[in-house]
Parts: sequence; structure tokens; C-alpha cells
Amino acid sequence: MTDNNNPASTIETQTASAQVDDEPTVSNQREFNRNWHWFIATACVCYTVFHLLVMNVWPLETWTYRLIHVGGGLVLGFLIYSATTGASDASRRSVLDWLLLIVSGVGILTGFAMVSAIWINGLMGEEFPPIWALKYYGAPLFVGTCAAILHGWIFRGKQRGRTSPGDVLLAVSSVAAITYIVFFSEQLQLRAGMPMALPSDMWAALTGVVLIVELTRRLAGLALVIIASIFVAYAFLGPWLPGILEHKGYTAKRFFTYIFTDNGILGAPIAISST
Repeated sequence: MTDNNNPASTIETQTASAQVDDEPTVSNQREFNRNWHWFIATACVCYTVFHLLVMNVWPLETWTYRLIHVGGGLVLGFLIYSATTGASDASRRSVLDWLLLIVSGVGILTGFAMVSAIWINGLMGEEFPPIWALKYYGAPLFVGTCAAILHGWIFRGKQRGRTSPGDVLLAVSSVAAITYIVFFSEQLQLRAGMPMALPSDMWAALTGVVLIVELTRRLAGLALVIIASIFVAYAFLGPWLPGILEHKGYTAKRFFTYIFTDNGILGAPIAISST
């Protein structure tokens, strides 16, 4: 029981009850206000409702469901968590700042436009996707994504209450990479990790891996990223390793298209977190 005659006990009780629902923010977590606050809150609610609907009302094919789960997490992650802590006090953008934003914008928006053309073509009932869209989809998206990540490392956002342009572009890149894999999910279940995998398959998977690694760094730090990177490097450094560690190595297309399947990224951890 609380001693009402003891001012200290009353103050402690009131303080504890006032802070019981407070959630401490991490150093790189954005603190939104006004319209951005409601936009992010609405996006989080929609993400949650999607999972509830799929699990209880409207089942989806397993790969599609897990891919949307990953894609939605990437989008929300880049909008909510910045690449570095604090905010910039610079009044003007430098030449390098603008250059990285332009490169990332052109590359990511090109990839987004190409995957949009693929989806529109498919929704119109065309049997085969446009060859030009497949040709110009992947490399620009990957280069633009790397430029946006580099921009986040070098330049801080100007306001902690708003998402920086580079992170908005990373959210768009997440949509472009994941929607490509969703569109070709049935075919990728047969050709992922195989010689018939397309170059655009590799670029989509590689971009997805880079995005996941960067968001992991923002949320969990470098330790997990370093461990994962060592295992990724092992797939390519096998021919130069000694003794029992030696192996023939893998091509980038074979490795990254295989790793973005239910034997890799879409495996047990994502199955658990999505359900």
C-alpha cells in the first residue's frame, strides 16, 4: 500500500505510473511530428493489419507472403531509422551531397520504373515481360542503392523529425527489389541458383541483400553484419583458401539468386517473424 503521508512515496508512484508506457528511443531513431508522425503510424498499422489478414482471412502463397513481410520491414526500417546519429547543422548541401543524391535518385527511380513496366505488362495479360525492362532494371538499381547508402554514411539528415531524401530512396529501392522477386517468385523457385537464372534476378537479389545488411547495421550494429559478411565472402574466396576450407567458389548470379530463397533469407527466421 502507498503511504499517502509520505511525499517521497507519492512522487515515486506518480513518476512510475507516468512513465510506464514510455518507450526509449535509440540514438538513430527518428522522432516524427505532425504529418510525418501520422504517415508513419498509419504505415505501421497497415503493415500489422496485412499480417493479421493473411494469417486469419486471406492466405497468400508462402514466398509472396514472406517477401512482402521483408519488403515492408525494409521500407519502415529505412523511414524510421537513420544511418547515423544526430542531425546535420549544415545550411547548404555540398557538391558531393548533391552528386550522391542524383546518382542514387536516377538509379533507383530507373529500377522502379522498369519493375513498374514489368508489373503493368503482366497485369495487362502479356505472357512475357518487356526485354528492355529486364535489361535496364538491375544494374542502375544496385548502383543507385549503393550511392544512397554511402550518402547516409557521409551526410546526416537535417532534421531528426523527417526522413532524409537518401533514406526515402532506399525505401523506394526496397519496393523495386522485392516487387521484382514477388513478380517472378514462381519462376525463381525453379531457376534460383541455376544457370538459367537471369542477370536481373541476380541484381534484384543482390540489391535486396545489400538493403538487408544496411538495415541490420542500423538496428543491430556492426557485429552481426561482420559475421554475415564473412560467410558471404567464404562463398567467393574458396579457391584461395587452404586445406579443408578450399572449394571451387560460386558465381555472383548463382549465389545471390539462391540465397534469396526459402533456403536462405526467406527461411526459418523470416517464417517465424512473419507469423
